Amino acid sequence: MSDDMLRQDRVIRPAHYILIRREVNDRELPGFEWDPEQLEIRIVWKGMYNKFFGEKDAYDRDSSNVRHDISLELKRRLEAGAIDRNEFTKKSFAMLENATDGSYKRIRRRRLDRQFNRLQVKDGGKGMAGFEKSARHRLKGIRFGLNFVDDSDDEMEQ
Repeated sequence: MSDDMLRQDRVIRPAHYILIRREVNDRELPGFEWDPEQLEIRIVWKGMYNKFFGEKDAYDRDSSNVRHDISLELKRRLEAGAIDRNEFTKKSFAMLENATDGSYKRIRRRRLDRQFNRLQVKDGGKGMAGFEKSARHRLKGIRFGLNFVDDSDDEMEQ
C-alpha cells in the first residue's frame, strides 16, 4: 500500500472511537502520544473536546435545517391534497431518518476533506469510498447500540 493510501486509510478508518455519554465520533485525537513503557496515552483533551463538540454542533445545525425543510415540504403536500394524513406520517418518519443519516455523512465528509487537504492527499480520498461507507456504517451501528445503554447514576442525578 502506498504512503498516500495509508494516510487516507488512517483518516477514513481511525483506530479508535471517542464516546462521550451517548455521542460517538471517530475523529483524530489531537496531540496523541503512546508511551508503551508507562502504558499511557497523552491527548490534548481540550482540543479533543472542542473538535468533538464542534462537529456535534455542526451536525445538530445541519440536521435541524434539513428536518425543518422536510417538514415544510410534507406540510405543503398535505395541504395541497397530494398526500393524506397516513401517508404524511409514514413519509415523515422515513424522510427524517434519512435526513439524520445524510447530516452525519455531510458533516463527517467535510472533516475528512479538511484532513485530506492538510495531509495533501491527491484525490481527497475519493478512491476510498467503500472504506468510508463501511466506517460510517460502523458508526451508525454504535450510535444505535447506545440507545440501549443505561445511564450511570451520575448522569441520572443531573
